[in-house]
Amino acid sequence: MLTNQNKKQKIIKCIKPDRIMLFSILAIGLFVFGCENNQNSSSLNNTKGEKVASGKLTGRATWSPISPVVRKDMPSPYEPADGVKFVIFTTSGKEIQSVVTDKQGNFSVDLPPGTYRVEMPRSPLGLTKDLPTEVSIAENEVTRLDIRLDTGIR
Repeated sequence: MLTNQNKKQKIIKCIKPDRIMLFSILAIGLFVFGCENNQNSSSLNNTKGEKVASGKLTGRATWSPISPVVRKDMPSPYEPADGVKFVIFTTSGKEIQSVVTDKQGNFSVDLPPGTYRVEMPRSPLGLTKDLPTEVSIAENEVTRLDIRLDTGIR
């Protein structure tokens, strides 16, 4: 009966040195590639590759006012804020993800359950009093965050 050591020696004798090098390079490449993929999806997958429950952060960003004349008897006109970026951080300050609004000003992102801080990077496009803010994401729930951007038109 062959021991594990004898089996290894027998296998090594069958494989030529140049093939050992090739197999080693391939193994290292697969390991590195696999690690990169795991890092990119680690927030939504557990170590066994199973899907971890998540919630959704969704909302709409709008510009207002879009006219310098606003009367008290009519609602303030607004329009969708297209192409605005929002950044999502953990409460400890680690950037998790960013999201950009579509043509209707809508955004949506899946996040693991937890509490997050949403911010808007400095931009000449407008200001908002709605951010930064904290949001809580619950498993299989949708959390809504509508953001009003002030154009500065008066």
